[in-house]
Amino acid sequence: MSLGFRLVLLTSALLVGLGSLTASAEGAAVTTPTRLQLDPTPAYADRPTTLEVDLTSDAGDPVPGAPVLVERRTAGAWTSVATLTTDAEGHAAVDLVVARTAADNAVRATYAGDVDHDPVTTTGRLELLRRNGRVATGGPEKVVDGHDVAVTVRWTTRSGDPVEGTVELFRSLAGKRWELVRRLRTDTHGRAAITTTPRVDSRWRARAVGQEWVEGGWSPVHRVDNLPPTPPVRLPAAAPRPRRSLPPQPRAAGDGPHWWSRRSPPGPGGRWPVSPGTPAARWGGRRSGWSG
Repeated sequence: MSLGFRLVLLTSALLVGLGSLTASAEGAAVTTPTRLQLDPTPAYADRPTTLEVDLTSDAGDPVPGAPVLVERRTAGAWTSVATLTTDAEGHAAVDLVVARTAADNAVRATYAGDVDHDPVTTTGRLELLRRNGRVATGGPEKVVDGHDVAVTVRWTTRSGDPVEGTVELFRSLAGKRWELVRRLRTDTHGRAAITTTPRVDSRWRARAVGQEWVEGGWSPVHRVDNLPPTPPVRLPAAAPRPRRSLPPQPRAAGDGPHWWSRRSPPGPGGRWPVSPGTPAARWGGRRSGWSG
C-alpha cells in the first residue's frame, strides 16, 4: 500500500469522525431550556387559595400540554397534591388551603422535560396573610370579700375564629402597679380561665402572644369590685366623731376565731345551773363564745 493511499484513508476516517461529532452536537442543541413560575394568591390561614403555574421556554414561549407535578411540604416531608397539564398558554392552576405556619406552606413544581424541552423544578411558598386578633378578659364584676371569683380570657380573630395559643394574664390590686400573674394557654375554643380570691378591688388584662397567622395584642381592662361581707356601718351625720384618728385596720387573715356553743351539764335535781333571764337560760342552758 502506497503512502498516498494511506493518507487518503486517514483523511476519510477523520472526516467521518468529525461528521459524527457535529451530528451529536446538533442533536443535543435541539432541547430548549424551560422556566417554571409559581404565582400564589395571598390568603388567610384555613382559607383556599389558587396556585398559578406557568411553564415557558427560556425565550418566553409557552409550553402547552406538559405535565407538571405539584408537591407540598407537610410536617417536614414533601407530598404530591396534583399533577397538572398546561394549556395552550403554558398555564395551569390548583386550589390549596393555606396552613397556619409558613413551614407547611412550602410548595414545589416539577416538569420532567421531553425531547424538545429541558426538565425544571421550582420551589415557592403560599403567601399567608396575618389575621387581626381580639383578646377579651371577663368574669363577674363583683365578688364578696373572701370568696372566689373566676377571671376568663377569650382569644379570637376579628371574624370570630378561636385561637389556640399563649396568653399572659396581668393583675393590679387596689390601684397598684401591674404584675404578671400567670401564663395561660387557650384551648381549641380560644378560652382560658383562673379562679382567684383578690380580697381587694382588682383590675385584670391579658396579652396574647402573636403567631405566624394571627396577631397578638392586649385586652381591655376588666375590673372586679370587692364587696364587704356585710353592709358597712354608717354613722348619722349628727353622731359624735372620735377625738383620736385610728389607722385603717388590716383585713382578717387565716382561719380567724371560732364560735362555739355547748349545753351545760344539769345540776342537782336536773335543773340547769344558770340564772334566770340570762342568755344561757333563754337558750335552754346552752353556753357559747369565741375561741381564738
